[in-house]
Amino acid sequence: MLSGNCSTDRLQRRWRWLGWGWLLLVVLMMALLAWRLPTAQVNSSVLALLPHDEADTPLAAWQAPMAERIDRQLLWLVHAPAGAEAAAWWQQQLQQLDGLTHLVGADPALPQHWGQFYAQYRYQLANPAIEARLQQGAAAWLHWVQGQIYSPFAGVSAREWQQDPLLLTRQMVSGQASGSLRMQQGWLVSKDEAGRDWYLVRTELAGSAFDLTRSHRLVTALDQLQQQLVQRFPGAMLLQRGTLFYSEHAAELAKADISTIGLGSLLGVMLVIWWAFRGLRPLWLCMLPLGVGLVAGLLAVLLCFGQIHLFTLVISSSLIGISDDYSLHYLSERRLHPDEAPWATAVRLWRPLLMALLTTLLGYLLLWLAPFPGLQQMAVFSLAGLLASFITVFCWMPGLVGQMTRRPLPARSWMEAWLALWQRSRLLRRGAPLLLLLPAMYGISQLVVDDDVRRLQPLPAELQRQEQQIAHLTGQGSELSGFLVSAASAEQTLQRAEQLESVLATLKRQGVIADYRNLVTALPSQARQQTRYQALTQMADQVAKGLPHGDQPSAAMPPFQPLTPQAWLASPVSQGWRLLWLQQGERVALLVPVQGVQDALALQQATAGLTDVHWQDKRQSWSDLFARYRMLLAALLGAGILLSGLFMCYRLGWRPTLRILVTNGLALLLATAVLGMVGMPFTLFSLLALSLVFGIGVDYGLFFAHCSADEPQGEAARERRVATLLAILLANLTTQLAFGLLAFSHTQAIASFGLVLSVGVLVSFLLAPLALPRATQREEASRG
Repeated sequence: MLSGNCSTDRLQRRWRWLGWGWLLLVVLMMALLAWRLPTAQVNSSVLALLPHDEADTPLAAWQAPMAERIDRQLLWLVHAPAGAEAAAWWQQQLQQLDGLTHLVGADPALPQHWGQFYAQYRYQLANPAIEARLQQGAAAWLHWVQGQIYSPFAGVSAREWQQDPLLLTRQMVSGQASGSLRMQQGWLVSKDEAGRDWYLVRTELAGSAFDLTRSHRLVTALDQLQQQLVQRFPGAMLLQRGTLFYSEHAAELAKADISTIGLGSLLGVMLVIWWAFRGLRPLWLCMLPLGVGLVAGLLAVLLCFGQIHLFTLVISSSLIGISDDYSLHYLSERRLHPDEAPWATAVRLWRPLLMALLTTLLGYLLLWLAPFPGLQQMAVFSLAGLLASFITVFCWMPGLVGQMTRRPLPARSWMEAWLALWQRSRLLRRGAPLLLLLPAMYGISQLVVDDDVRRLQPLPAELQRQEQQIAHLTGQGSELSGFLVSAASAEQTLQRAEQLESVLATLKRQGVIADYRNLVTALPSQARQQTRYQALTQMADQVAKGLPHGDQPSAAMPPFQPLTPQAWLASPVSQGWRLLWLQQGERVALLVPVQGVQDALALQQATAGLTDVHWQDKRQSWSDLFARYRMLLAALLGAGILLSGLFMCYRLGWRPTLRILVTNGLALLLATAVLGMVGMPFTLFSLLALSLVFGIGVDYGLFFAHCSADEPQGEAARERRVATLLAILLANLTTQLAFGLLAFSHTQAIASFGLVLSVGVLVSFLLAPLALPRATQREEASRG
């Protein structure tokens, strides 16, 4: 199809058919995108960026539903001089908002509901106070009961102690709101050090916290309500906690990044193209492949994944700086060879640009091999976008390019001098690479590797402050790291959690951990319920016998009635525990949060023998995965460099290949070293940037190697080299505009990604003339 022996007419006809065929495909892609885009979901969840856990991991089946449930939780603490009135107003406003469910605030009947529930199961349940009295014996319990009965402040009626001689219901109800929270007028209330009351209101999202459209609408409404709260109740303060607010913050930062990077890159590309070609036609000719590439990339992601992540949009906005490389090469050749037929220029550029495309796609293909959904989205976006841009250049540009300006090329003399210096100066060709090794070694000596997943998303200081204050006031943090206990049935799971309970209680007394929450303290296994029923009923008989004859209770002991998980979950007493209960069919898992781990090794050794009890720290497990896949991608990058070297050696020979690989090796070293120089850590995303540095840098060397092979010497050779340098210069400038702006991202992972790419591509450009062979004596004489 692209053979030089084809006649001009036949070639033009074939090109026209290709152009019309590609136009039909582009129209079809635009129609499909217009169909999918209105229903497409833009995701901002960090979890969606991370690799799916291995199928044989015991935690894998529970992590997704657990994370989803936690992400839906919203909590507020309301304080105002008006007291409960302000909290009630806030609760009423929340009831009117769409997208919220299971709202919990003031419930005057809640203590009564608690009492009814505990009265039914009082001999089967216990709290720490009851357990302590049970250990002290009947005499101590009798003394305490008598003190409560005859105390004028306890408020124990005759009916109450006659129905419940151990006062178990009273103890369980008072323990339900113990700790940092207490019951006050139907509210759960916490008091801070200044004596201020904070009223607790919590709810759940009806949908995902990462549905950006709904989340933005809900957060906007909540912000407006907060302003109204302050206006209506002067002095009111509101603390809030929830993934929803972090998601919205991340979305706002991503939008700012997209507008800055995308718009800045676009304007920069327009200025560079105008400087080089001095016309509007080249400008829109460069924008055309870019637009087609963006359509193809976005459509490919939506078809493959059904949604697109904000991270993909931010990083892939840098596609602007890469996809125009092909059009710039074509226009640069047309700029310096205006008399050549447009079709002939396309034929001549086919082989070098195709080879450049394949090597660049190899860099993006490494992203596809990484088991990170967000990075796989970026790979699909880039692979489809670059391929579509390449096809657009070759199918449409020969028919649309028209006449190029014949004005003198800006800075032509500088470019010719630059090329001549690299070809003639042995000192420069050997000394520059050696000289660049010095800063590279220094930077690498300062480099720190950090795989902490928190670098993926910046956390706003104000939200973190509020979250810490809420944790202090309620005694409950938002990070549910701890143990996950699972089994084939609810009863078996509860029994295993009880085994863990005894271990954790011992570790807490030893100072290995600061605290923990185990659901079996609220819902014991039926085996423990039976044991506790026998112990408490015997204790009730002993206490009753010790009372004066007239004070003995008249009510008979209630029969044993097992408290099932279904009944407990349906009751109001489980409101603060339901988040820790996970169920899939008959299988049940419990999350046991642990705070303040002082000795991780001792904790691990103490729980090692427990069946199906696994430590659950999602952040640490993600960081460990990052470290593992960073090592994996380093091996893949090495394999990619080896394969590219073998391919180039086969096509070009070993000498040009060696020069290209040396150039890109230095670019990779300096791109890595710059992180150490500026104090930024080396992460998985830095390694991903290096894979793209290699793919782009190899292109630069290939273009120079091909122009030297096509025209080894003479005036035509010099023209080809100048055209190649112009194309690479413009490509580098546009790439710098895109990736350089990424370095200003609010997210450190993206910023380091952009910095590594920017420095690496710059070094690749500066050293790219090394791919040219040294000038012969005849060429030097002709230049002289």
